[in-house]
Amino acid sequence: MRSVPLVIVLLLATAAPSLAQQARFPWRPGDRAPAVAGLRLKDSRARIDSLLGSPDTQQAMGSGVVSLGYRSRGLTLVYSEADSLAVIDLNTSAAGDIDSVRVGDMRERVLARWGQPTTVDGGNALWVVGAWVVVVRLGPQNQVAILSLGRSADNDQ
Repeated sequence: MRSVPLVIVLLLATAAPSLAQQARFPWRPGDRAPAVAGLRLKDSRARIDSLLGSPDTQQAMGSGVVSLGYRSRGLTLVYSEADSLAVIDLNTSAAGDIDSVRVGDMRERVLARWGQPTTVDGGNALWVVGAWVVVVRLGPQNQVAILSLGRSADNDQ
């Protein structure tokens, strides 16, 4: 029996943990938030409507803030009259991705790609990038249930 296959097996066995340890979130404070489902944080309502059409649902969340639902696209947006597009929620895998992470991915895949989150708040894992954040909400089987990109009110992205 040749020793080459054993060496390859040993290399693969030791490489997997080091790859997970080397996972790194691709953005740093000061970076512009990525486009998600063709949208960018701070997009205007006119731009949202031109890309997506009329929402299926619209729900007031407070003074000048509305949740816009696009069921057929698997998207929910939070739009503020004062601050424009503030949150993009991806509710289905078909809605799009953030750095190739999608709804339905397993928790382990997200951690292997991005490493540990900046913080965990209840069932939400947050990767904070200065004035914007990526939020992963897990479902009951440790699968991504909702993937969100959001910003704070003072974000100039």
